[in-house]
Amino acid sequence: MKFLQRVRRKLFQPKETIEGYENPELVETIFRKTVAYKPGGDWPLVAGLGAVLDFGGGAGLHYKLALRQSPDIR
Repeated sequence: MKFLQRVRRKLFQPKETIEGYENPELVETIFRKTVAYKPGGDWPLVAGLGAVLDFGGGAGLHYKLALRQSPDIR
């Protein structure tokens, strides 16, 4: 994303929200699917690491892959 676009987003935030995303049933469904998700494949770059820094924003795919490569990862 270009610098001006990022600045514009910060200065002029949306005036509306999308209705329905705060619905408790939707939140519960997404939570349950996230907990149950079992990714396939490997992530060799994290093999043997002890800790990672994750800013979140996703469904935990990278965390779950890292945990498979290094079960003691924090």
